[in-house]
Amino acid sequence: MTEQPWPEEEIRRLATISGRPLEVQCGELFVKRGWSVRLGTYFVDGTTERLREVDVLATKQKVRGGITKWVRAFISVKGFKHDQVPATYSVAASSQMLAPPTLLSSYSVDLLGSGDLGAIARQATGRLLESSPLQKVSAPGEAAIGLDIFERKPNRKKKQENSDLLSDRWDYARQTDRALYEGLDSALKAAAFWMDLGRQRQNHAALYVPVLITASPFWNVRIDGPNEQNLREAAFIAGMYPVYGAMRSILSLMASVSSLDTLIRALDSLVEWFELEDVTRARIDG
Repeated sequence: MTEQPWPEEEIRRLATISGRPLEVQCGELFVKRGWSVRLGTYFVDGTTERLREVDVLATKQKVRGGITKWVRAFISVKGFKHDQVPATYSVAASSQMLAPPTLLSSYSVDLLGSGDLGAIARQATGRLLESSPLQKVSAPGEAAIGLDIFERKPNRKKKQENSDLLSDRWDYARQTDRALYEGLDSALKAAAFWMDLGRQRQNHAALYVPVLITASPFWNVRIDGPNEQNLREAAFIAGMYPVYGAMRSILSLMASVSSLDTLIRALDSLVEWFELEDVTRARIDG
């Protein structure tokens, strides 16, 4: 019995679905805009103490007044089969059922000690969400609170009697939302890990941005009143998340790879704003 060769086109198809080629594409876009990028960076999961990977770590830093300021993006990239599409469920960002999300942050300054940036981090969150590049591809008045994957399947039942035409049907993907939540979880925990490391470094201030990148635009379904559904290029995700023993409402971003350049421009505007902020007031403002 002869061994059949592996078809090269199938190898390429499977590699594309994995999302790995998209990781390089994402990294290259950040590099073109002056960011320092590392692929395949590992960190220790604070809840399981196991090593995990974040697909892309992008950093841009400025030095002002002897203090190094970083904005770091922790990016998980997800690819999908041709008959699958990611989806989000959103509610009004002003909903009383949501705790306002904030970017993770850290600072450590001589004579002031270390901790979170407090009010500065809250202002940074608003600046990022209200930046003109991000507003063009997202709905800043809405917050995504759930993720899913929809899948198109051939319908074996005929459309009409005496008809040979078959219609497709849409359903939840067999793996449901697991791939998306694992990607988001990786980005969030990587950000928390680097936040903890940042507190150990002197004379620094940092903002940490978890990002989930999808291979295609995603459907969003508004579930708190207006019966709306539409394709989105970007969204922000709000939710309570455990970070080293405390529950915190953390801001994460979700974007399609086609809108990544727009997202990077929004992050660049955040870097420019952060460079001019006086981080020594973090301890005062809380």
